[in-house]
Formats: sequence, C-alpha cells, structure tokens
Amino acid sequence: MRNIMFMLHFLGLAMALGSSITQFYLARKSSKLDKAEARKIHIHNSQGIVLGHIGLALLLLSGGYLMTPYWKILFHEPLLMAKLSLVVVLILEISILTVRARKYREGGEGADFRKVALPARLVLGTALLIVILAVLMFE
Repeated sequence: MRNIMFMLHFLGLAMALGSSITQFYLARKSSKLDKAEARKIHIHNSQGIVLGHIGLALLLLSGGYLMTPYWKILFHEPLLMAKLSLVVVLILEISILTVRARKYREGGEGADFRKVALPARLVLGTALLIVILAVLMFE
C-alpha cells in the first residue's frame, strides 16, 4: 500500500506543481499582450487551476498516509515541522488564489490580473520550497 501512496503522492506533486509552473509561465507571456487578448488566455487557462486542486488533494491524502510513522517524532524534526507548516501556508495561498481568480473571471473588463499573479507566484515559490524541504528531510 505504501508504494501505491508514493505513486499517488508523486502524481499529485506533478499535477500541482505543473499547474503552478504553467500558470506562472502563461502570466509572464501574456503580460506582453494587449489586455483583451491576455484576459481571454487567462480565462481559458483558469481551468488549469482545477488540475492543481486535484493534485493538491492527492498530495494531502497520500501525504497523510505516508506521514503515519513520523507523527511520533514530528516535534523532534525541525525540517518536517517547517515542511508541514509550509503546506498549511500553501493551502491558504491557493485559497486566496482561487477566490481572486474567480473574481477576475467574473469581473469584466475592469478586472486586474495583477491581483491573481502575486498569489500565483507565492504558490509556486512555496511549493518549490516544500519540495526542497522534503528532499532534505527524507534524504
């Protein structure tokens, strides 16, 4: 069962991190377009956020199972505490990003994509930091 959970965990990681990288890349590229064209791209691309949510759900479910042997030593492992704290921060950032993206989609022409772009950058940075801490913790 542990191997299946590892596979699901890495699949979730690929989906969630891939979605974040895609959002970041498209935001940078669309900044060079006029507002109407960039808005069309962002609205169509916002469906990619759903892929990130599915990946995050897989990460949380499989991660909870994979953490089972580590709950006893949690307070003796600062890297693990930092990683789990960043997971909580990541969930908050994704919640903010989701709300702002929904408002942007529904907002019409006056909507500002910069309110979506900042949390998207934070999500990507936090996710990369979580991966780095996981590698350092479990090496």
